[in-house]
Amino acid sequence: MKLAATGIGLAATVFGAVWLTTHGSSAEIFSPALIGYVGGGLMLSGLINITTHRAASRR
Repeated sequence: MKLAATGIGLAATVFGAVWLTTHGSSAEIFSPALIGYVGGGLMLSGLINITTHRAASRR
């Protein structure tokens, strides 16, 4: 589950970054680039959970 969340977060971050670079000049209130921020948080959360789980299992 943690790996799936990390993968989904990575995909959302890449989508948001690509959309921002291709449509950066257009003014929109709710830009799809915001998906990149949510994806980044999801990706970091998954990575932190994986790291802490591995560190706890080594003890």
